[in-house]
Amino acid sequence: MATCDDALGDGSLVNCHCPTGYEGDGYENGDGCTDIDGCSVNPCVAMATCEDVPAPGTGATCSCPTGYEGDGLKNGDGCTDIDGCFASNNPCVSMAICEDVAAPGTGATCTCGAGYVGDGESDGTGCSDIDGCSSNPCVSMATCEDVAAPGTGATCTCGAGYEGDGESSGTGCSDIDGCSSNPCVAMATCEDIAAPGTGATCTCPAGYGGDGESSGTGCTVLSCHQQNPRFPTDTFGVYDGRCHWYSMTRANFAGAETFCNSRNARLLMIKDSVKHHWLGDVFFNNLPGRKYWIGLDDRGRGNENKFKWSDGSAFDVASDYSNWRSRDNPPRRHQRRDCVAIRRLGKKWVLDKCKKQFHFICEIP
Repeated sequence: MATCDDALGDGSLVNCHCPTGYEGDGYENGDGCTDIDGCSVNPCVAMATCEDVPAPGTGATCSCPTGYEGDGLKNGDGCTDIDGCFASNNPCVSMAICEDVAAPGTGATCTCGAGYVGDGESDGTGCSDIDGCSSNPCVSMATCEDVAAPGTGATCTCGAGYEGDGESSGTGCSDIDGCSSNPCVAMATCEDIAAPGTGATCTCPAGYGGDGESSGTGCTVLSCHQQNPRFPTDTFGVYDGRCHWYSMTRANFAGAETFCNSRNARLLMIKDSVKHHWLGDVFFNNLPGRKYWIGLDDRGRGNENKFKWSDGSAFDVASDYSNWRSRDNPPRRHQRRDCVAIRRLGKKWVLDKCKKQFHFICEIP
């Protein structure tokens, strides 16, 4: 492979020349020609692999190891880590953090930011918001709303009529007590409106009217006729806090009894002298008629003198209060005179036939 030239022209001095890429004297009986090792001068950086360029080429090829890039030459680019996150080959979605895998590793690691879940890779699952409601952190009465990433968790909001943080692990949701703010006047009864309603209902006691509210009409005393509008006339008197009504028309005993009962009342009972005197001193002064049925009779009870009051309680002829007229005191054999009336004049009790038509007095319990 060496070239030969005759220096003197007479063959006495011959020079041998190795071709490009070889070294030696070129002589057969000398060094001959061998490939020049391009790596002998250490042209590559330490981490690069050096490979001689075979003659007739010259020099060497430097190759960076896996995970590195560059020409591998000491006097060139050398070898640098390949940035797996470089813009042109960033494998991660925008919500992920990209971290280069250090050489000799390759590529990059994608990590989703706070509030996101997924592999973070553009060609993978990417990053999606972590649904804070998926673990059911709220009680059933609360509305759950996910906190959008980068926030985490969820917001629980109690529905109308409830209070609390709405959380299963917190105070939850409890009914707002509409009575806690004392919306009613003292004599009214306060009842909370159950959630999802709000506020409270105020109810005035019997005998009072109004909305019962401190900020409203409160509670005012109702007249007997206002309390008992089913009675046709406003002919009432009050005894011991109870309304008593007297009729302006007549009826037999059964009709009077039915009239009172149909209006949640009963025929008048007189069980003591105080009430009897009230009838005489106050009530009867305004009454028409001669006789009034009261709620005492012994109809259909077999033996005579088994009297009962209109509330069903027994009347003891011998011991209970009475004010019979002389001919009926004590009641004896009275045959068909089984119902008791009271005379307006003298205020005496009399036995009479139940079919007779008299005025009557109802009392409202």
